[in-house]
Amino acid sequence: MPLHLTGLQPELLLTIADALGPDYTGLLDDDVQPKYDANGDRASDRDCKRKYRESESQKNILSWSCTSKYFRALLSSYVFKTVILRNDEKSGASIDVISKHPDLEYCVREIRFVGYAPGDARRKDPAFGDTEHILPQNVTHLLSNLGRFRNLETLSIEFDYDFGDYREWEEEGVNPADEVEDLEEIRRKEGQEAWRALMLKVWEAVCSNDGTVVRKLAIERLYYKEVSAFTTPVFHQFLSNLEDFSLSIYGGDNGAGWETKTCEIWSAFVAKLDEFFFDHLQRITSLTLKATEEGPIGLEGMNHASLALRPDHMPHLKIVHLEYMFLSPELRDFLVGHASTLEEVHLRSCLAETDDSMAEDGLHWHELFDAISSARPSKLQIFKVTQERPASLPESKRGYDKFDSKVQDENETTLNAEIEQARETAEAREKRVWPHVTVDDKYGMLFEDEEENFLSFREGRDQEAFERLMSIVEGNAGGNEMLVDVRDSRGPKPQEW
Repeated sequence: MPLHLTGLQPELLLTIADALGPDYTGLLDDDVQPKYDANGDRASDRDCKRKYRESESQKNILSWSCTSKYFRALLSSYVFKTVILRNDEKSGASIDVISKHPDLEYCVREIRFVGYAPGDARRKDPAFGDTEHILPQNVTHLLSNLGRFRNLETLSIEFDYDFGDYREWEEEGVNPADEVEDLEEIRRKEGQEAWRALMLKVWEAVCSNDGTVVRKLAIERLYYKEVSAFTTPVFHQFLSNLEDFSLSIYGGDNGAGWETKTCEIWSAFVAKLDEFFFDHLQRITSLTLKATEEGPIGLEGMNHASLALRPDHMPHLKIVHLEYMFLSPELRDFLVGHASTLEEVHLRSCLAETDDSMAEDGLHWHELFDAISSARPSKLQIFKVTQERPASLPESKRGYDKFDSKVQDENETTLNAEIEQARETAEAREKRVWPHVTVDDKYGMLFEDEEENFLSFREGRDQEAFERLMSIVEGNAGGNEMLVDVRDSRGPKPQEW
């Protein structure tokens, strides 16, 4: 006898829904095609793949929910788990309908706000100067009254800027010549430029909520232009009630090669993240901080920005995710300062820069690992170090200036044999190559420091320090956790160590 889906228990149907949409995170969004940044490069591959998976999952769930009233009611908790709100009246009206329907607003766990304002429209679009209507009243009302969604947990905010073509993007977007603005200049531009006004109006609306309405705040691709709201007591009060905070910083280049890290305004903005955010996150237990390859955070010097995290920040912190950070004294002190509370540490695409020609006080990997071990982190059960691709080793001695200065007395044939053996060992994953980089003094580009990779690999101190730390972590976790993986660019499966 055939079995109809409607004859299955609801719990089994929801299990099937999970299988159909494991990456589902929101209402169907039209914007799922890969984007291109101003210099024609694809947007983050991970972002594109995530959006594609979300779109496919959304289509499955939405199609299924349209087959009958029974499935519509059953799957509403999936369809409306995350809703996308934009700064236009149509979007505001749609979400307003959901907020007034008791069976739907109850399902909403996350509101993802995506704000758009043209960046190059000063010359082409009269809406560019329309700061008054850049955030419609119905959208403002929704952002100001998030308590209407009884089960809301997460508010995600992202501003999608269109900086136009190369020339206009350089003028309006990533521009190394941009000067740091004082508060008077910031407020003047917020009154004249729609994209600056949009940021201000959104944060003013969000901060008018009761502080306990949102458990998690996720700020995606935050552009490094200061918003006057960031220094207000009401904004800081809102932050003080959060339990989970996630922040990613905008990165890129100006189309001519100069990367984000060459901009004085970027380094000045990043250095004030404590004043804007970190000083006020007293209650959070989970922190995510993401930078980009064009703008890793940490160390002081040309084309660098110091990490504004301190040991006294976030006293209850249990979980930390950091991406594209330089190993720095500030990073070390922050992790060591939370040794008594941390349960998980995730380091993705973090890098050591020990060549002091561009920055001072760079740490070796073994210095970071040994510092954490010495702090005896009694609760740390997960420690993951992930790279987008494995670090490289040189093919031979020839052509490397650092070899000429550090190993000039060694026989070239013998050294080349050691290099070949190291490459074979690393490829067999018997030993980890810990990544070191240098920073270009003009454009700010990262270059892999293959010589330092090899010298550190041969010395072995990084690996030994890592294993000492792992013995502590494994003891805390009972030896059941995967502790390190390396993302190989040739495939999606991580290498396990």
